Amino acid sequence: DLAIADYNQAIQLNPQYSYAYYARGFALAKLGSNQEAISNFKLFLQYATPGDSFIETTKQLIRKLGGTI
Repeated sequence: DLAIADYNQAIQLNPQYSYAYYARGFALAKLGSNQEAISNFKLFLQYATPGDSFIETTKQLIRKLGGTI
């Protein structure tokens, strides 16, 4: 998927760019790669700025995909 390739490149350029992990996780979830998506969502949580508005949504997505926080 081209979007995933773009997110991979963004992460390669800046490994702490939290939104690239979020977006890649979302794209992977749409493709049915739930475990990879969960891993990316957890990386988003690791690098996200405290108080980021996507944190709670990301936690919900992880649970929905069968992961734990």
